[in-house]
Amino acid sequence: MRQAAEKYEPQARFTTWLYRIVYNLSIDHQRKLARGFSSLESAPGETEREASAADEVAERTEMARLVRDAVNALSERQRHVIILHRYEGLSHAEISEVTGWSRSAVESLLVRAYENLRKKLAQHQNFAS
Repeated sequence: MRQAAEKYEPQARFTTWLYRIVYNLSIDHQRKLARGFSSLESAPGETEREASAADEVAERTEMARLVRDAVNALSERQRHVIILHRYEGLSHAEISEVTGWSRSAVESLLVRAYENLRKKLAQHQNFAS
């Protein structure tokens, strides 16, 4: 991070510079990270309401896992634009600045990425539209 601070150019937006650092760190992190998933189990002696809440949490956890797996199955470039657009809320122009890709490339990647996600998630009842 210290090296990046020395390269900050005041004419660029601070958030664009910061997102670029986070983007680079996330790429590095993804290369090193071994993903794991722990299952949720019901505790003995829980009430019906607690069991229902636990089932709801388990369903949301499973849904989140399905989405995470579908996003992780995308190509690297599609995955990055989805994360920056959907989860970080960046505009197409901001994603273009952060990644260094043209705006038309970003838009094309987003269209293909969302279509790929729809196809992957349509296989599961909860995601069918």
